[in-house]
Amino acid sequence: MKRIVTLLTLLAGSLLTVPVQAQQHRIDSLERRLANAPADTNRVLLLAQLSDQYRSWGSDPHQTKRYAEQCMQLAYQLNYPFGKGKAHNAMGSYHYNGNQNPAALQHYQKALQFYQQAGRKVALAHIHANLAMVMEDMGNYTQAMENYLKSTRIAEEIDNKLIIGNNLHCIGTLMLNQKKHEEALRYLFQALPIHQRLQDHRSKTFTLNTIGVVYQERKQYDQALYYLNQSLRLSDSLGLLRGKVNCYNNLGIVHFFRQQYEEALGYYQKALALAQPQGFNQSMAIALVGMGEVYQHRGNARQAIVYYQRALQLAQTYQLVRNKLDAHQGLMQAYARLRNYDQAYLHQSKLLALKDSLFTKENDQKIAQLEASYAVEKKQAEIALLQKDRQQQIWVRNTIVAGLLVSLLVTALAVNRQRLKVRQNRLLTRKSQEVAEKNAQLEQQARVLATQAQQLNATNGQLARQSTQLEAQTHRLQQLDQVKSRFFTNISHEFRTPLTLILAPLEKLLSGRVDAPQIQRHYHLIDRHARHLLQLINQLLDFAKLEAGSLKTNPVRGDVNQRVKITTLSFESLAESKKVRLSFSSPYQSIEARFDPDTLDKILNNLLSNAFKFTTAGGRVTVALALAPDPLLQRQGAEKGWLLEIKVSDTGIGIPADEQDRVFDRFYQVDGSQPRGQPGTGIGLALVRELVELNRGTIAVGSEAGQGTQFTVRLPLAECHFELKAAGETPEAWPRRGQASPRAEASAEPLAPPAAGQGKEKHPLMLVVEDNEEVRGLIRECFQAEFRVMEAGDGVGGLKMAQKEIPDLIITDRMMPHMDGVALCHHLKTDERTSHVPVIMLTAKASEESKIEGLEMGADDYILKPFRLQELSVRVKNLIAQRKQLRERFSREVKLQPKDIAITAADEGFLHKAIGLIEGHLSDTDFSVEGFAHEIGMSRVQLHRKLKALTDQSTSEFVRTIRLKRAASLIEQRYGNIAEVMYEVGFTNVSYFASSFKKIFGVNPSEYYQREMAKANPQPVA
Repeated sequence: MKRIVTLLTLLAGSLLTVPVQAQQHRIDSLERRLANAPADTNRVLLLAQLSDQYRSWGSDPHQTKRYAEQCMQLAYQLNYPFGKGKAHNAMGSYHYNGNQNPAALQHYQKALQFYQQAGRKVALAHIHANLAMVMEDMGNYTQAMENYLKSTRIAEEIDNKLIIGNNLHCIGTLMLNQKKHEEALRYLFQALPIHQRLQDHRSKTFTLNTIGVVYQERKQYDQALYYLNQSLRLSDSLGLLRGKVNCYNNLGIVHFFRQQYEEALGYYQKALALAQPQGFNQSMAIALVGMGEVYQHRGNARQAIVYYQRALQLAQTYQLVRNKLDAHQGLMQAYARLRNYDQAYLHQSKLLALKDSLFTKENDQKIAQLEASYAVEKKQAEIALLQKDRQQQIWVRNTIVAGLLVSLLVTALAVNRQRLKVRQNRLLTRKSQEVAEKNAQLEQQARVLATQAQQLNATNGQLARQSTQLEAQTHRLQQLDQVKSRFFTNISHEFRTPLTLILAPLEKLLSGRVDAPQIQRHYHLIDRHARHLLQLINQLLDFAKLEAGSLKTNPVRGDVNQRVKITTLSFESLAESKKVRLSFSSPYQSIEARFDPDTLDKILNNLLSNAFKFTTAGGRVTVALALAPDPLLQRQGAEKGWLLEIKVSDTGIGIPADEQDRVFDRFYQVDGSQPRGQPGTGIGLALVRELVELNRGTIAVGSEAGQGTQFTVRLPLAECHFELKAAGETPEAWPRRGQASPRAEASAEPLAPPAAGQGKEKHPLMLVVEDNEEVRGLIRECFQAEFRVMEAGDGVGGLKMAQKEIPDLIITDRMMPHMDGVALCHHLKTDERTSHVPVIMLTAKASEESKIEGLEMGADDYILKPFRLQELSVRVKNLIAQRKQLRERFSREVKLQPKDIAITAADEGFLHKAIGLIEGHLSDTDFSVEGFAHEIGMSRVQLHRKLKALTDQSTSEFVRTIRLKRAASLIEQRYGNIAEVMYEVGFTNVSYFASSFKKIFGVNPSEYYQREMAKANPQPVA
């Protein structure tokens, strides 16, 4: 953490408030000047500036070093002291960015000497700050503080607020590294208003980041998130990649300590994705360790080890010592959790060795202090050596005498040793006998332990098998829970949509505001969906009876052929509304037999409903009837029996081959990962199979994805007699050719909004995204008097319409095919073209979690089905009114501040980007609306609708407002006379400039100038 904050400080101290786009332009400009510059002092300064530019933006370390070396070579050739200082400062910064602190310190100290010789105070203030950062990074906080204070005193003498603000930030960082949080916040909050006053946005970014780190270390996570998110937004608007990377890492740390592991993992992944292409190796190592910590705490130690090892490899490659510590620490814990104690011990040993080596490095300064006193001690040692020479002769004489005495003593000891050896041999013999007896006892104990180990292994095997069985049962229970959850979600949607289409027409009928021609249509709509609800309820009841075994067949004698034909005919109106061709084919005039009519109706209704559900307009649904001999009755030698064969075919989307075996499973739905137009309940086909088997029949399915599906039902018939049709009769089809029902004609009415020529071109534009055509029709009918209404049947089509037309409001269903409402809302709110458009989400999901998820994706309102049309109308009007109030408030404001009007972060980012583009072309009189739209990445119409929705200004008015605001700022700063200001902001006509200025500020430019002068120099009161 200390290294991150220090690097941020160095970067902040070296950057000016220059737009990102201007940085490359500045480098190109300097290199063009360098190409034509002679070998003099100006060339030295140009080389230093180029090295600083490449180093500041981190774009090319090789170029940083190359220009610094050329600068140093030329400065020494010219014997130019100030140039030598600039060269050593550039080389020091290059080494510091590469984590080479000793080399950086050496160059900075040389730069200080040359700056003192040249007497340049600004340079002295900068070099003392650089020295302080190196000292701080090396752990010498006392010298770091001393250099920061020297830099600050020099900056105060020359009144350089930029350096003062950066030094206050650096001192705050120093206090943070010493865990002095109160002092750190005091300095950082002194620096913040200075950055604000100077509009030094980059330094403000790093100060906000450091404040967030202080609050994170104090475990005040809400405050930490507040300041880190401010820093992230500012870094994003400036295009400051290193700032964004470190914000993402710090946000990951905060969410990790709050045990929000999913959010923490997301931020670490973002940091890694940005840091890797830029070669920010330390940031990559921090992100990888953080991801390892997340997986460790989630119990996935194996995945954690993968990230720890990647972090360790980076740290070893680039000598990132503190990151090595973190990686070894994580690997030790992860291997210990996996019970791989060998690897855990290995990383623990490396961790301790690394800590010991760090401790040795931290004591190198003490060794250096001892070396200073070495010269004095050397003289004292020479005197002591002379004294030893005098005493050596006496020592030799005494040694000879002592040697004689020692030889006598050795002889005595040898005799005594022989005696002791004989005694020890006796003791060893006795001891070996005792050891042999002990070994026999140990062997007996080992045999007992081996028997116990075998018993334990058998017990462990039983426990392992039981554990496997429990895991399998748990998995099955989880799958069953998911199936039930999906079933109840779908049945809720199945009930709520018909209820919406019943209650909404009822609401209109009860209000008495329905025209006479529409009354019958509303009654038919209510009747159709009430019957649909009844069918769903009957299906559930039949299913319950089947499970209880209480559902019985009731065979009667009748015409099977006529029954199937009538049931098929009942789907004629549905075929007309969906524009699908329905046909019935049978070679028989009649089939008299005993059968259960109710069961046959239920089987056909479910199969036909399923066929129409997945067949699009222009498709075909066919019911074919046939008779076949019953082989079972023939084998039994009984009277010849017949099987009724019913084939229900469609040309719909088909069923994948790997899922055809499961379509009859209870609650199972094909392609469950992709939402369809009508999700269903998952019990229809399961009920069909149960009913078929109850009648001793069979059912089979044949399908090909994208080509259609065919279900074949075979039911045994008793007492069967049939009559064939006359030759030449053709299958019947509905709707019949050349005929069109009023219902079919009504469904073919256009759904597009009225044309501009019908007097509604000024009405707001509404987009309705709903997969149910009848729900769309109700909403269109409710709002078509006040809105121009567009419609889309799924999320993909709705997104394309929204991006092309930029509507004023969107109403969307949550559950839709291809792209659901939540995904659609996310795309809309993250797209600069549509982020401002309010979204109302309709849903059958009534849980709080579903509502929160929809609102988090950016939905402005959330309405449950079945809904009241009056409530929907009121909420639409409120959202339109809110947007209108925001635009009116902006139009009254002179200063253009995105935070006053933006609804989402995307809108705020869009306005920041738009303002930045205009400011980059302030003096360009040829900067047109077309050029503005091209650079921002939109069409001219899309840009106009976006700005009009956010600011109530056209594109040209918006550009003019920014130019005039900048003109007022230049007048306040006494930039020059009125004509100079006018040309600086891109105006060429004096009268047009004056009238436009007065329209916004109420006075002409000269009066505004006099008023500002009066404020700056007030007259004394007599």
